[in-house]
Amino acid sequence: MAEVGALVRASRQHIFQLESGAKTLGPSMTEALADALGVLPAFLTRPIRNEVDEQ
Repeated sequence: MAEVGALVRASRQHIFQLESGAKTLGPSMTEALADALGVLPAFLTRPIRNEVDEQ
């Protein structure tokens, strides 16, 4: 988290809060994180699907 935070100029705590859902991801942080991680911004904002079949 510290490495990602350094890339986007955010504290480790702020990155943790984003990751845990305690804070929401704004447009500028979405762009910065996407650039730092090498993904499209849409990857960071789409809902997580649970594809586990509970039988």
